[in-house]
Amino acid sequence: MILAAGEGTRLRPLTLETPKVLLPVGGRPLIEHTLAWLRSHGIREIAINLYHLGDKIKDFLGDGSHFGVKISYSEEEKLLGTAGGAKRMAHLLLPNPQSPIPSPQSPTPSPFVVIYGDVLTNFNLTAMLQFHREKSALATLALFRVPSPESRVSSPQSPIPNPQPPISNPQSPAPRKSG
Repeated sequence: MILAAGEGTRLRPLTLETPKVLLPVGGRPLIEHTLAWLRSHGIREIAINLYHLGDKIKDFLGDGSHFGVKISYSEEEKLLGTAGGAKRMAHLLLPNPQSPIPSPQSPTPSPFVVIYGDVLTNFNLTAMLQFHREKSALATLALFRVPSPESRVSSPQSPIPNPQPPISNPQSPAPRKSG
């Protein structure tokens, strides 16, 4: 599942008329990179949640056949957040969405992957899925370290005259004092 419903507020004005996942990276919309990465790891059925400018995403991707995948959409009337977006698509992600979550000791359904639509990555998803299966894990998360998260900034590059100056990441935690 690709989470693509967000409004891209930190990238405004670029995202006022273009969904974040359709912004170009290396001459191609970001979501094309994500679809190619998922496909390279054997994932061919993809669910995408939509909210902000969702019709533009649907118009661009269609049923996914042009990209070698099958795409299902979930259009949100209001933003449901990460867990809400995945929960709404449970009928596609889980074989029996009404059953309780299996314990690590019980047989588990095929794993599913949830990725933020604004993530550009090349980590080895196949190895992660293999690790997940070997451990009979209930969930497996891929995390990465950033050297100094409180100093991350957004710096929109815009063809619009007088773009917004760089802004601090509003979701970064305040620096912690040690000692």
